[in-house]
Amino acid sequence: MTDFKEQSKDKPQSELGSERRSEPELKTRSEPKSSRLNYSYAASVRIMLSAYIIAIAAAYFAHGFLGIFKLNALMQAFAMNVIATTVIYCFSLFTGTPQVFDPYWALFPPLMMMYWIHSSPHNMSHMTMLTFAVVCLYSAKHAYQYFGKWKGFKSEDFRYESFRKMTRNSSILYWIFAYFAFHLSPATLVYLGSIPLYHITRATHVKSVPYFYGGLLLTTGLIFLYYIADQQLSSWKAKNKGNKGTFIDEGLWAYSRHPNYFCEVTFWFMLNVILMGTNGSHMFNWIGAFGIAMLFNTASIPMMEGHMLKKTPSYAIQKKRVSRMIFWRRSNVKDESETAGKKPSSWKKSLVEW
Repeated sequence: MTDFKEQSKDKPQSELGSERRSEPELKTRSEPKSSRLNYSYAASVRIMLSAYIIAIAAAYFAHGFLGIFKLNALMQAFAMNVIATTVIYCFSLFTGTPQVFDPYWALFPPLMMMYWIHSSPHNMSHMTMLTFAVVCLYSAKHAYQYFGKWKGFKSEDFRYESFRKMTRNSSILYWIFAYFAFHLSPATLVYLGSIPLYHITRATHVKSVPYFYGGLLLTTGLIFLYYIADQQLSSWKAKNKGNKGTFIDEGLWAYSRHPNYFCEVTFWFMLNVILMGTNGSHMFNWIGAFGIAMLFNTASIPMMEGHMLKKTPSYAIQKKRVSRMIFWRRSNVKDESETAGKKPSSWKKSLVEW
């Protein structure tokens, strides 16, 4: 093969110059990079705190203005949610990464419930206090584990990078998409999922002891199960830091490919179960829980598993032997040859898909 230096002797300087300029241009087009600035961890924390303080303040001051429109507390909360989300989005633009919004998912429910408690015509009941305590436990679990492994704005979730490539590094297209897909859509889903909390703050008495108190106990246990699943994953990653081509297949993860997602989705359904134990309104409260379940099953899990299969092709075997979300006994599949030409029964296929 002829060396490039030997070829360059027979070429004019103008042609060489154009070749050298074209190489980085082609690289830039094929490998779009994030516009994130090189923030230190301390600077990242300050920006994140500032974003949420300003977002909460903006929502608070907007509350006074929204009173002009005579909206009820439920609709005011939605408007405040959109305003706070938009403020967070502005900070995402400033930092160059949508991950500023990541903690919002867990911080929103207790903050909105505090607003609904304040605006309730009834005194704070024991039902409201117990439910609020469970919601705060959920929020604290998320905050502790998220910020415990967060490295600041230097690192970014692979999904954000994937969508940058999909928009061909077009900043305008990416950030329009980011507002609706990474900010407004999840904020709306969490709002809809939190509506049962609004009705609990308006309830006056317990209608069903098993539903209310049993729901609280099960939800509390679910949050601890969620914590255990995430801790098992973190411990496994720490032990297998340099081992490429591996995936977790122990603890809760041996019976569900996504036990953390199962706990997350189930939490939103359990809020409705708790509400069923009170005399609060039950109309349209399940929409948020079903919307969140759809989000995880049609977007989060397919993207995560597609990413896993690219890094670790052998993960395809795990998809055949372990249920998608629901905890279930494992299949005895060991390699691809065992499943060649075999079709699973419909009920087994459903369990694997869920």
